[in-house]
Amino acid sequence: MVADTVFKAPWGNTLIAITSLLGILLVGMVLFGLLAGPRSNPVWIISMVVLPIGILVVTACFGVWGYRLQGQTLYVQRLGWETAIALEQLESVEQVPAAMKDRSRSGAMAGCSALRAGFAMPPSALTKPMPRT
Repeated sequence: MVADTVFKAPWGNTLIAITSLLGILLVGMVLFGLLAGPRSNPVWIISMVVLPIGILVVTACFGVWGYRLQGQTLYVQRLGWETAIALEQLESVEQVPAAMKDRSRSGAMAGCSALRAGFAMPPSALTKPMPRT
């Protein structure tokens, strides 16, 4: 039996700060919607109570909370489920700090328990070796 190796998700200070501020803002919206708003107005309840709670729940479920390495499988841990990534075909891993330098990031969402980014890389960048710095 192979022992699991568990790693916490590498949340930086900026991600923690933005996530905390957005969480406080969404909880504040819910409290304001419940305490100060017209309870008989369904549009108010949906926009000030249901929607912020939904955003918090969905982003918490899809946020990366940690990683677990078991044998030749890497498990990405999320709230209530994990995604398995097989590592059998992996030949090597190398840290290249400048790999994404001068690449455009689109669709990035920082904070709120999820960090998503799409990177536009030319196909040639995938085949040519990256310079060492």
